[in-house]
Amino acid sequence: MAQVGYCSCAGAPSVVTPRESVSFPHKVRQKQEYGADKFAAHLLIPEGELQKLKDKGTGELAEYFGVPEEIVKLRLTVFGADINSDSQH
Repeated sequence: MAQVGYCSCAGAPSVVTPRESVSFPHKVRQKQEYGADKFAAHLLIPEGELQKLKDKGTGELAEYFGVPEEIVKLRLTVFGADINSDSQH
């Protein structure tokens, strides 16, 4: 069975098969993947929970959230967690 994906480029949603996805410009694909990774990191490691656990190390956070430690590191750096602030997003 062929895999089918969903893509919305420039506001025009369309169904995309794997063969078609190869023709996407590299920068568009990179931007979409970054956005998807950022969304997933925030979904798996919510800001409110992160605020409560701000004194824990990355290993402890990874165990608590059930994700690899590398994901925690990305969430704290690249995907911007503000664990030193009192505000919750």
